Amino acid sequence: MKKISPLFTIAFLVLMTSCTESDKDFGNVGIIGIWKLSTLESTNPYDINGDGRASTDLLTEYDIIEDGILIYDCFDNDCFDDDYCSDNNCNYELIIFNDDNTGTIISNSTVEVSADLEIGTTDTYIWTSTCFGETSSSPFTWTLIDNTVTIIEGLESTTYTLDGNKLSFLLTDGFEILSGTTSDVVILEDLTIKYTKQCN
Repeated sequence: MKKISPLFTIAFLVLMTSCTESDKDFGNVGIIGIWKLSTLESTNPYDINGDGRASTDLLTEYDIIEDGILIYDCFDNDCFDDDYCSDNNCNYELIIFNDDNTGTIISNSTVEVSADLEIGTTDTYIWTSTCFGETSSSPFTWTLIDNTVTIIEGLESTTYTLDGNKLSFLLTDGFEILSGTTSDVVILEDLTIKYTKQCN
């Protein structure tokens, strides 16, 4: 089984904060503030949750669907926007940029995904995915030159592109899925990871 790792792990934590409507005026968006993971975009569409609708946005595919009803939203993707997560009931990944060129990546849950080809097919997969808590908080430093943001964690650095209220980077071979039975690589493709600014 493979842990999906947009930064170093796809893990999501609750930040007790709130944004006012004035905070959400993105006419002049700066990097300082709170950014929430909003899209994990694969190269090809997949129907991981078995709802009959394949998508390239893997965040929507990690929902657990039974009989057409959402049972569990693995990343609570709408939670921050709806109630600003004033309670400890949301799972998502945040990047927080401070004005002293420091920041924190805050996380709270991880998804493990494996897939095996359905017998007799070449492109139909039987998926297994599991969400579980795995809290982490990672400090970093950052630089901003034009629209290029570099996050430095120890000896590792990641370069993002800032475009309005969106922050994104391409993770080469970031979507790697192993077989649940043989541990062979079943899928290996690039992953585009996008964050959306929430408030200052």
